[in-house]
This record gives sequence, C-alpha cells and structure tokens, in this order.
Amino acid sequence: MIRKKREKILDCTLLNEELTPQPFKMVDVNVVKQIIHRLNYAMTLDIRSAFSHVSVDPELTLYLAFSFIEETHTYIAIPFGIKHPPKTFHKLMKPVISYIRTNFNLRSVAY
Repeated sequence: MIRKKREKILDCTLLNEELTPQPFKMVDVNVVKQIIHRLNYAMTLDIRSAFSHVSVDPELTLYLAFSFIEETHTYIAIPFGIKHPPKTFHKLMKPVISYIRTNFNLRSVAY
C-alpha cells in the first residue's frame, strides 16, 4: 500500500466564478536565460509549503468555509484553488527576492 500525503482541498469553483480576474506578470524563462552566465551555479528554494502560511483577511474567511459532518470549518490561511492568491504570493515574494539580490549580491528571480 502506498501512503499519500493528505492534502487540504477546497473546491473554489463557485468562488472563482464570482472573482474579477487580476492578471499579473511573472518573470518568464527568457529573463531567466538572460541572467544566467556560463559557469554559474544555480539553486532553488523550495517554498511550496509557504503558500499555506499566508493569512487570509478575517473578513474573507466567510467565503472560505465548508461543512463536514454538520460542522463548519473556515480557512485562516490561503487555500489552494482560488485564482487570486498566486498574485498575492508573488507580491509577497518580491521584497524577499530584492533583499537576497541586494544583501547577498546574487542574481535571483521568483520563477
């Protein structure tokens, strides 16, 4: 038997239909190619779990609730499945990347 990690899942289909699209621009592969030089080292920072540590505005938790066995539960951190959080998370990462760039003299991008 293969054990799988349990994931928090919320079906946000109806919520996403009501949200106004908020496009945002991320760095693309061409920018990454431009900053990489021959004989450079590369590293990645795995922040996959950081997303679920970003708090939700308490006024919005009403829209992030679900019922299970006659109990209502609400998310207090950003759940996966909503279309706006990637933009929010990207905005949160900009100052971090800037700090790394400035204080450690590293070429870095949030990609």
